[in-house]
Amino acid sequence: MLPTLPGPAALAALTTLALLAGCGKSASPAAPPAAVYGAAPAASPVPAPTASAASSSDPSPSSAPGAVGTGTLDYPDNLQLLLLAYRLAGQTPPLDAWAAQAPTVRTADEFSRAAALKAELERLEAIAASTADAGFLKLKTDCNLSEYDAGRGGYYLPAFEPGVSYSFEAYGEKFALQLGNSADAYLWPLTPDAAREALRRAGMRAVDVDMRIAIGRATRRASGLLIEGRVLDYRVISRQYGNPAQLGAVVLR
Repeated sequence: MLPTLPGPAALAALTTLALLAGCGKSASPAAPPAAVYGAAPAASPVPAPTASAASSSDPSPSSAPGAVGTGTLDYPDNLQLLLLAYRLAGQTPPLDAWAAQAPTVRTADEFSRAAALKAELERLEAIAASTADAGFLKLKTDCNLSEYDAGRGGYYLPAFEPGVSYSFEAYGEKFALQLGNSADAYLWPLTPDAAREALRRAGMRAVDVDMRIAIGRATRRASGLLIEGRVLDYRVISRQYGNPAQLGAVVLR
């Protein structure tokens, strides 16, 4: 909400997010934190295919969790994120079962079915390979600016509510991305004059938040796979049609 996640204003997201496409945000809204930890002003996705049948609930484990790499996945779709989660959790995705669900395979006749299955499996394997060196994600989501908090000096961004997580689904399998330091990014710090100008340029309170995330491990929970991540920086962007201007940027220490 990684993948645009639906956004907080609408969150999954994920086309490639106005939050991540196909994702939904879940959080336990809380009062604004007593302090913003480390936020400082910076100098100046296509929904994944979802099949009707669920994937195997007992995936084959691999020998060890996948290593976090140094590459970046730019606005991945839900399927890329799911395959990344499998790799980080050290589990083998059921590619054969997923390939068999493809419309090109299910509608193929007995003479072309084997070739269609092979082509679909190769497609899925290529997508899985694209996550091999991933250590960072770029995701975009939508949210609404809060009222300006004069006491703390900034707008609150619901995209980073403390405890926020973004939920996704691909091939009938639900999974999530949790931002461990979302409270650090919750307040977009601005002087009153800068805040007034940002709101004027935005033209409305609905904005896009384009974030960069460092990913860590993934674990399988009762609710599905969970990818853990931390926000490194983000940009607040106007959603005015034809005028997607950057309104500001924040780098987290």
